[in-house]
Amino acid sequence: KAMMIGDSRYDVLAAVGAGVQSVVLEWYGQEKWLYASPDYRYADFEAFVTEMLAAKAQGGK
Repeated sequence: KAMMIGDSRYDVLAAVGAGVQSVVLEWYGQEKWLYASPDYRYADFEAFVTEMLAAKAQGGK
C-alpha cells in the first residue's frame, strides 16, 4: 500500500492523480485546502511516524 507524503496542495493533487492516499505535514503552517483535501494531516514528520508506529504495534496496517 502506498501513500503520498507532502506539504502542499500540489502533493495532495499528485496523490489523487496517482490513486493513493495523501498525508500532509503542516510544518510550514496550515495551508488553505480549497482545491485539495488530504486524507491525513500531521503537524510534522515526527507526529506522522509516531502514529504509524503506534498503529503497527496495535496490529494496524
